[in-house]
Amino acid sequence: MIFKSKISDLVENFDFLLNSNFDFHINGVSSIVFPKNNTILFVSKVEYFDKLRDIKNALIIIDHNIIYDFPYESDNFVIDSNNPRLDYAKYVNKLVNMNKKTIKYLTRDFNVIIGETSQIGQDVVIEPGVFIDNDVTIGDRSLIQSGAKIYNNVKIGKNVIIGANTTIGLYGFGVETDLNGETIRIPQLGGVVIGDNVQISSLCNVHSGTIDPTVIEDYVQLDSLVHIAHNCHIGKSTLITACSELSGSVKIGENSYIGPNSSLINKVDLGEHTIVGIGAVVTKSFPANSIVAGNPADHTYNLKQNKRVLTQIISERLEKLKWKSY
Repeated sequence: MIFKSKISDLVENFDFLLNSNFDFHINGVSSIVFPKNNTILFVSKVEYFDKLRDIKNALIIIDHNIIYDFPYESDNFVIDSNNPRLDYAKYVNKLVNMNKKTIKYLTRDFNVIIGETSQIGQDVVIEPGVFIDNDVTIGDRSLIQSGAKIYNNVKIGKNVIIGANTTIGLYGFGVETDLNGETIRIPQLGGVVIGDNVQISSLCNVHSGTIDPTVIEDYVQLDSLVHIAHNCHIGKSTLITACSELSGSVKIGENSYIGPNSSLINKVDLGEHTIVGIGAVVTKSFPANSIVAGNPADHTYNLKQNKRVLTQIISERLEKLKWKSY
């Protein structure tokens, strides 16, 4: 989606903002990790201020507890906020609603719908019942199977298979709650980037990144019924098996293996060549070459050691009970 809204249209109490002499256009959103000019972003930690040194014409929402430490006089709008993430959600929702327009689609035979601004490569096979939104790019020789739905701001590489009834690029579950208990969904505009030679099986969900894209690198394989939440980054040649769930902002290094029915909590970071056992519940990060299992997941050598200790304790307890019975 293309955005172009003036600050004075987005922000209430325009005259009361810090640095309110500028009324420039906002063209999108950015993260504090990769800030961009003419975007909306929020800041909750002082250590990120250095990244804003050269940013111009941005709507910057800063936590009230640190705003007076903000060192730069810049050509930006700076907002004092008690809840930067919530205010970010409100302003981005307003930006999206102000820029909504009638979307046009091209209809092909067999009930295939493709947005008019999307780009389809050569020798791409699109099966019946597929929906492809606007601003989607699909590389050469890819296959989009029946019932798949691909939403805007998704980039798919070459030789990719998107399985039947899989969805790519929908908003994920990002919510803030205000003081009145009203829940507000955070628009997720970062899209999805899928590399070359990726295979995503049927009935999978890959959600759009909130600001920066959700990324699936080359040669990744997803089994059926896999859920990839917003902001995840999956390294090259990783295998994720059936019914696994990755919460928001999970990172998995290349050549890793995620066993069936595994669940990875948000912001977990797994190094390359990591193996996660069947049904594991991963609640913390692990370095490269780890083999983990269990609930909560731990290194398998720790699990074996714990089992030996527990067995010894039970054996000693039973021996004491045996002597007491005489």
